[in-house]
Amino acid sequence: MLLQHQVLFEQGRPIHRAYFPHDGFISLVTVFEDGPIIETATVGREGMVGNPLFVENKASPCRGVVQVPGRCTVITARALQGAMADSPTLRAVINNYIHAFLAQTMQTVACNATHSCEERLAKWLLMSADRVSSERVPLTQEFLAQMLGVGRQTISTVAGKLQSLGVIEYRRGKLAITNRRALERVSCDCYGVIRDAYESVLPLTYR
Repeated sequence: MLLQHQVLFEQGRPIHRAYFPHDGFISLVTVFEDGPIIETATVGREGMVGNPLFVENKASPCRGVVQVPGRCTVITARALQGAMADSPTLRAVINNYIHAFLAQTMQTVACNATHSCEERLAKWLLMSADRVSSERVPLTQEFLAQMLGVGRQTISTVAGKLQSLGVIEYRRGKLAITNRRALERVSCDCYGVIRDAYESVLPLTYR
């Protein structure tokens, strides 16, 4: 069981295990020297955390932190590498996942530089709901501000606007999507691009 805010590995340090979430989700975040933290990818039941295990430099380029707690299968690096060597099917599935994961990461970088906070928050909420298979996600303003790289007041303003539009309900760290179709219209196109990238290689991801 993974606990909320549990740090699985630190930026710049070796990764010794891979994590396969069954529910909940894990955020991969970049930590800057002067303090700011911003999310670069989200991983839920569709994938795994521990990609640097597959290259010679096993130091992680980011921090892995649990944002929504849940069950998870954990396997050592050696065991996973051995299983992949023995199973072409497993190797193909993980390679497909890494392809989609890289597409998500690159799209997120472009999204952070281009789209408004309102669009990015809508996209993030949709992706989070997909990963926990629920329209209710336990989130705080402080957490959302860190993930999107903005101030808490900005999140408060944007969340209040979305609530006034009737697409979400937000109370004391508990957020519920009340009109998914409308929230998708608020979101930038990045949500669909990332979703399609996963479904093209892992067709059961969003079903």
